[in-house]
Amino acid sequence: MKPCDEEALLAGLRALREKTADEKPPASVEIALLAEFRLPRMQNKQKSPRRPLLWVGLAAAAALLIAVAVSNRQPEPVVVVKTPETPKHVETVRQPAPPEPSTMRQVKRAPRRPPAKPEPVQEVATEFLPVPYAPVFTSEDRGQVVRVRLPRESMRSFGLPVNQDRIVQTVKADVLVGEDGIARAIRFVQ
Repeated sequence: MKPCDEEALLAGLRALREKTADEKPPASVEIALLAEFRLPRMQNKQKSPRRPLLWVGLAAAAALLIAVAVSNRQPEPVVVVKTPETPKHVETVRQPAPPEPSTMRQVKRAPRRPPAKPEPVQEVATEFLPVPYAPVFTSEDRGQVVRVRLPRESMRSFGLPVNQDRIVQTVKADVLVGEDGIARAIRFVQ
């Protein structure tokens, strides 16, 4: 909508409001609106037939968990101390004594060895090749070397041969990035 159309519409609505400011809507409109707002909102929604199934499933899962927990529990031995008042039909149950230390099985562990150091990986790399159109990197400049993976096809732009069968593969490269964030040189690593 254009701004001029919007202004014309607002002017028309203001004129209509001023013209009908003294008029009131009929009582039947107010009654119908109030009746609509007082209707329960849940009348339109139907109850889900799956709700009872959900509760049945939850109850079955809870019963299963309780059954598993009870069946895995070890019964504790009961100790009854006989006194003169103890009835004759009660039997004394004794707890088994803990095993003697000499009867316990000794586990011998092999001495720990320090983890073996990984053998250094031998890498073959080209010399650093200057990146075209980049400022020259001087001995006063500071920067850092960043290891990246590039498509093998990028080796062509530096005049290096590329096997056509492996052109879609990636190759490791070390990029010398200057303090200003511009790549100055690159070397390809195999």
